[in-house]
Amino acid sequence: MTACFGVTRNTLATNVPGALVDACQRLGVRYRVVDLHALTTTLHPELRVQDEDGPLAVDFLSPTLFYWEEHSALAVKILEMQGCRMLNSADAAMVADDKAATALALRKAGVAQVATTAVTSDFEQVKAAAAAYGYPVVIKRTNGAQGRWVRLAHDDAELERATTELLADGPGTILAQPVSGYRLGESVRVIVTAGEVRAATVRHAGGGEWRSNISAGGSQILADLSETERDLAVAAARVVGLGHAGVDLLRSPAGPVVLEVNSCPDFTSMTPYVEPDLAAIVVEQTLRLG
Repeated sequence: MTACFGVTRNTLATNVPGALVDACQRLGVRYRVVDLHALTTTLHPELRVQDEDGPLAVDFLSPTLFYWEEHSALAVKILEMQGCRMLNSADAAMVADDKAATALALRKAGVAQVATTAVTSDFEQVKAAAAAYGYPVVIKRTNGAQGRWVRLAHDDAELERATTELLADGPGTILAQPVSGYRLGESVRVIVTAGEVRAATVRHAGGGEWRSNISAGGSQILADLSETERDLAVAAARVVGLGHAGVDLLRSPAGPVVLEVNSCPDFTSMTPYVEPDLAAIVVEQTLRLG
């Protein structure tokens, strides 16, 4: 029987699975949709991953996002132990899902990134971190996607409201980052797969929104990357351990810096602006691991 490509589907990544299924059909690749929410694992006396249809047997697995589906990370680790090949290991994806862990990995490797301070959920600590940078300041939870749990504050009152909103889902580490020196409402999304830049767009916030996320109404145009930006994006993906990543860069007079590294970027919105078939590249590069 030919190898089977597992296409993961979770709560947040809704567009990419469909694109990967379409790519598998175009390429004649046998596939199985893997609903992360439905996965269960047996740890003893045997290691087994199963879903509603029974034991899960896939030879390859697409990149995935574990946030909101944290239990599935254990299942993916077991699949790795059983020989399943994937561009992004479970451990690497978990680092990318945690913005503080990503910042630490980038710092250790000396990769240029936005200044970041991690504090507890105590508001006085959040306020002290913001004061050190000066307003306006961005605060965010360490986990999240599509611009969720990210807030902009221009003064102490806004900061306190933002902190309360971020902690509504429970206590956790808060990250503070400066805005000064960067173009608020603009970012560069770079898709890196198998160590190569495959596509890039400049994203702009729209409709009164300051975040440049497409899911928040942002727009994008094809990006002309400098050699420094290309090298920075490739380095960021490599340092985090991702074979497939969406690297968000910010531009400044001092040069580009990494804002975030995403393990399961929604590249589908980039399709009208870039020439490469990004979904097919993900499938083909994953199959090359076999």
